[in-house]
Amino acid sequence: MANSKRTDSSSIEVGPRLRALRESRGLSVRSLAKLAGITAGTLSKIENRLTSPSVGTLKDTLDALGTTLGEFFAATEIDGEDERHVFRPAE
Repeated sequence: MANSKRTDSSSIEVGPRLRALRESRGLSVRSLAKLAGITAGTLSKIENRLTSPSVGTLKDTLDALGTTLGEFFAATEIDGEDERHVFRPAE
């Protein structure tokens, strides 16, 4: 099922994480979109999980936020334990 959405706890929600990072930097959707070279509508759709960004779009957006793909997808600490993520191509 190529179109099935993963709902397990090991998947990273790119949109909400991107929104949190943008808000922590004090940027509006429009200002980040302009810095990243995408439309505000596209960024809004990504943040609201209506579309997934290409790797290039995500990289450009993260560059505008002053972070890297590696930092964005790095392990996060949950309940005092490191949570590691493994990314594989969709089947």
